[in-house]
Order: sequence, then C-alpha cells, then structure tokens
Amino acid sequence: MAGKRVLIVLSLALLVTACGGWGADHGSGTVIMEPFIDEQFGIRGNTPAAGWAERAVLLQQSFSGTTDELTALLVEQTDLIGLPKSTGTYKGRALTWQLYRFETQLQSAEPGIYRVDMGVAEGEAAIYFVTLVTMPMEYEDQAALYESVFTHAMYALAPLE
Repeated sequence: MAGKRVLIVLSLALLVTACGGWGADHGSGTVIMEPFIDEQFGIRGNTPAAGWAERAVLLQQSFSGTTDELTALLVEQTDLIGLPKSTGTYKGRALTWQLYRFETQLQSAEPGIYRVDMGVAEGEAAIYFVTLVTMPMEYEDQAALYESVFTHAMYALAPLE
C-alpha cells in the first residue's frame, strides 16, 4: 500500500512539473519555507510556500519498504535501470542523507529529460526521501535557489514522534 501511495504521488508531481503548473517570482531569489506535518507519511519538516517555482516539484515522503523496493518504484517511473551512485551525504537535524543526482525521462510526464536531485535516509521505522524534480535548463538558471530549497528540506525533515 505504501509503495502505491508513493508511486501515485510521484506520478502526480511529475505531471505538474511537465505542465509548468505553478507561477513564481524569481526576482527576489529567496523562497519562504513553511513548517508542515504529514501524518499520513509520519513526517514533519519545512516546505516551500505555494508558488515557489514555475517548473519544479519538491516531494518529501516516507516509505515503509526497503531501499530495493524504493529503487524498483523509481525504475518503474524513469528510464533508469537502478539507483545511480551516490554523490555524497548530507547531515540534517534528524537524519543523514545519501544524495543522488541524475537526469532521466519520466513515464508520467511529457517527453523530455528531467533533472532529479534526491536524498534518501534510513530511519528506524521507514526510509525517508526528499526529491526535487526540474528541467535541466530551469535548474541551471536557478541553481542556488533550488539547492537551497532541497538542502533546507533535508535538514528539517524528521519522523513524527
């Protein structure tokens, strides 16, 4: 059940990315982060305020399966054959993240290449992930902004107690 929930949420988010569904004002170069609690996924953290990006999606979720099962879901939704090699680690307030960065085609989106930044952390009760999906050119134009949002999200994400 949890796997299907992740699959559905990823698919919907990727469709929004492909359609460029959110308007944004990049003039200030800052993003307001707001606290959130998601009892369904058993997490709390910070998320960007609505309208923060025009062609980007940030997902923050937990997954009750194994890393291999999470990788299998990722493979189903992309043209990847497995999880790429980690690009490093990041120490958040509650979790330590393995970082991944790759470009891929997405099954549920318009044809094209998408850039994905993903952090995966293993907790006691679940696997947690933060995923930022953008168009490569969009990321290049706003790299500092996207990196800041991605890093802040990983820093703040924690399991509910």
